[in-house]
Amino acid sequence: RRDNRRVNGAILNGAITWQWRHFKWCYPVGLLSEVYYGK
Repeated sequence: RRDNRRVNGAILNGAITWQWRHFKWCYPVGLLSEVYYGK
């Protein structure tokens, strides 16, 4: 089940990254976060 947890974590991280890139044009905070984190 550790593998499942790892996969779930990867999916969660991917979803968060997708949301940030999808909404970065709507929310200035997204742009600031990308500049701050270098993403």
